[in-house]
Amino acid sequence: MSIYVFDVDGVLCDRGQEINEDFKTWFTTWSKNNQYFLVTGSPRHKSLTQIGHLVTGATISFHCLGNNICIKDHEVCINNFILHEDELDSIKQFYDQSKFNKKNKNITDHKHLIPVIDYRKGSINLSVVSRDATVEERQEYIDYDAITNERINFINEFSKQFPRFDCFYGGNVSIDICLKGAHKGQAYDIINTYNTYKEDEDIIFFGDRCGEHGIDTPFIAMLKSDKDKFYHITEGYKETWEILKTL
Repeated sequence: MSIYVFDVDGVLCDRGQEINEDFKTWFTTWSKNNQYFLVTGSPRHKSLTQIGHLVTGATISFHCLGNNICIKDHEVCINNFILHEDELDSIKQFYDQSKFNKKNKNITDHKHLIPVIDYRKGSINLSVVSRDATVEERQEYIDYDAITNERINFINEFSKQFPRFDCFYGGNVSIDICLKGAHKGQAYDIINTYNTYKEDEDIIFFGDRCGEHGIDTPFIAMLKSDKDKFYHITEGYKETWEILKTL
């Protein structure tokens, strides 16, 4: 028997979108005979908005890179941190130097960094693009970032300057930051030791950010059993759906 572990955004729904209702209905039926866990970078409220009751149907849902752990109605938050002044300065500089022409124009000091920094439970998410950006505006930033390498340059520089952190690509337009080691990889041991887990079961993981600095890469690195496997999803929920039908 297999234990299924899913990222949410880009895997159970297309990036930045809500779940397809036909797939949601199918997955609800499928889940009656299969145990699954969620491991996502998003906060719980965003996952609920995107995939609804599939969040509460998970044996455990790990949010904010695994730092917000929810088992039914019980919630545990770990690895919280406060940004230091020099770290805030570095983030503000990242924003100021961005030449993307659709970024939020109202930031003048740290008190107004909220549109750029989303403070989460045990992680933060940075986005030059406004949180309420349209699909077209998000695509503009994706194209801009592909040319300028803005995000990867910041990830490399910030990680080097502040080694207490790990930095990852978030979704298509953002950056996730957590304390060193406080990433999705930490969810593996919890799943592996949860009292419903049996030694003869394997873990099957579905993620969409599986490359260098990818948010799913630390979890993939933890897969140890020869039977454990992962699927790198590049085409959204439809690809996940088709794979599940074959397993």
